[in-house]
Amino acid sequence: MVREMREKGFRTLGNEVMDRLQTYVGKRVVVTYVHYGMVDVSDGVLKFVNAFVNLQVGSIGIPFVGTAAAIQTIISSRGELLYDNPVISDRYLLIQDDHIYLMKRISFGGRRFPFKKGRR
Repeated sequence: MVREMREKGFRTLGNEVMDRLQTYVGKRVVVTYVHYGMVDVSDGVLKFVNAFVNLQVGSIGIPFVGTAAAIQTIISSRGELLYDNPVISDRYLLIQDDHIYLMKRISFGGRRFPFKKGRR
C-alpha cells in the first residue's frame, strides 16, 4: 500500500513540516481532525507539538495519526496551510495497531513507530 501511494505521487510528511509547526507553538491555529469517524475542528493556541505523535491545541490533545483519531489539516490564524494529510478520510476510525502503524508509514514514510503492548 505504501508503494501504491508513492506511485500515485503522494509525498510523505517529513521533518520540515514538524519543524515548521514547532515555530507556531504559542500561536493560534485551526486544526481539522477526525475523531471516531466524525470530523471536528479545534481553534485555539498551539500548546506543544510532539513530532509525528501528537499536539495540543488549547486543552485538547490530538494525535497526528492514532487510535480512532487523526489530524487532516492545520491552518495558521493568517490562513496558511501548515499541515495537510490527504490520506486521512472523513470517516477515519482505525483502532487496530497494525492498521495505525501502516497509516503512519503511509503518512510519514519509513520511520519506525512503536506498536502498543510491545509488538514489533
